[in-house]
Amino acid sequence: MTCCACRELSQTPVCRACVARLRPSPDRLIADRVVVRSAFLHEGPARELVHRLKYDGMASVALVLAEAMAPLVNPGSILVPMPRTIVRRHRYGVDQARELAVAMARLTGCRMERVLRVGPIAPRHAGRSRDRRPAPRLSARRRVEGAVVLVDDVVTTGGTLAAAAELVPATCAVTATSRILPQVGGPNVRNTSD
Repeated sequence: MTCCACRELSQTPVCRACVARLRPSPDRLIADRVVVRSAFLHEGPARELVHRLKYDGMASVALVLAEAMAPLVNPGSILVPMPRTIVRRHRYGVDQARELAVAMARLTGCRMERVLRVGPIAPRHAGRSRDRRPAPRLSARRRVEGAVVLVDDVVTTGGTLAAAAELVPATCAVTATSRILPQVGGPNVRNTSD
């Protein structure tokens, strides 16, 4: 087998060298009410794992990431994946947040519900600065009651998660990786230890 991150031969899904380079991410607060908990910082092997899932369509990577994300979820939570547009699902062959939420539901016993939806296409966010990102166009299919946890692959500015939290009663989001830095996230994003 090969390592999902570096593609070198490995006896485990992620080789020891890559595991040693994974760095935990601090919890962040967005929109003054949503705690974002990420398994890893979005760098090195963690970034590669997200890319394998998101752009290479390697759904098996979801289980690897979900194993690191599962301890960040409280028992009894309702896992709500962030939706991917139909165009991107078709292009890359995977809805990465849904794959993560399904794997986390299996690992934790939490219920997963597809509550949020997005239009068929949306402007690309990757590589754009915070002030050049278009506002997300999300809607909710129905109300959901309970301890909602938004699930996504990566959080950058937190804008999309904050918009989703306006539609569902979420006070927590769990992501595989986090790119949020206080100087990048702006005034509405802060380290919860501040």
